[in-house]
Amino acid sequence: MYSTEREQQRMVEQTARRMAEQIVGNAPEGWTRAVLSGHAGRGGTGITGGYIVPGPRTPMGLPRMHSRLAELAEAVRDDRGWDPVSWEVDCRPSGEYRLVVFTDSVGRVSGPGGGYEIVLDPDHRLPQPGTRQQAGTAAPAGDPELAAATFRAYLERRAAVLGHAEELPRPSPRPRSTTPNAVSAARCPPTCARCT
Repeated sequence: MYSTEREQQRMVEQTARRMAEQIVGNAPEGWTRAVLSGHAGRGGTGITGGYIVPGPRTPMGLPRMHSRLAELAEAVRDDRGWDPVSWEVDCRPSGEYRLVVFTDSVGRVSGPGGGYEIVLDPDHRLPQPGTRQQAGTAAPAGDPELAAATFRAYLERRAAVLGHAEELPRPSPRPRSTTPNAVSAARCPPTCARCT
């Protein structure tokens, strides 16, 4: 079993070395570093990043490494059982490289700000908003008299700041009941401009 594990690790190392050779072989003149990242697996491969060249920015193509990435995914799948994988390689002109391969728990987040989303436990589900919120202690209806008094105080302070009082819109009329026993003496809400 040890020889099989060692052979699988050797396959990953050989594939990584071939990737670094390909990066160096396709590099533009004057480059100082290449940082590439992406994903690889049975569903396909992806690559982003590029070469770093001092001076004015000029568009540079990425090396065509999809077959190498497929080899890398297969070697890592055989060695670790991961599929798909995320990877990042940092390569220098000397051929020195650093390759990091990890189970596909990091996904690129698109939209404003970009960034990465990292999931360390793939079975974890984020809680729904408000599920951890403590229950309120106020009665559901609240205190209508206190609400009306607080709203009146707010309107008075607002009028003092603005230098004039604002006229509030009238409340929408309540539908009239056609039943003879309906309560017809319903009060307006505490914030009604007519009643305050």
